[in-house]
Amino acid sequence: LDWILNQIWQHGRDLLLVVDETGSWQSPGQVPDTMMMMLAQGRHQQIDQIYVARRPTEVNRMVTAMADCAYVFGTTEPRDVDYVSRYIGSDVAEKITLLARFRYLRFDVPDVITFGTVTKIL
Repeated sequence: LDWILNQIWQHGRDLLLVVDETGSWQSPGQVPDTMMMMLAQGRHQQIDQIYVARRPTEVNRMVTAMADCAYVFGTTEPRDVDYVSRYIGSDVAEKITLLARFRYLRFDVPDVITFGTVTKIL
């Protein structure tokens, strides 16, 4: 991943970077230097970024801190609900425990919350 991020940084402009399985590339306590650079400065290179993780507790705080919006699917895992509660608010986090399959909550910074359904899965 470091090599790919370096190439994108050096040669990329007006790109969309999608990092799937984010927990495989970083941890809540550590982010590789190249990923940190991309998170902190990517907007200056016009590099939009999407980070996908199975669980919110797998995501480093820098990822959520730099996010314009977050999509959260239903979960009843207590640690994940607690994390979302601290990030969005306890009243909203409680609602994610009730979301049906393919339903999500979208949180736009600052404090705009909408609900939706995935209508097409590729």
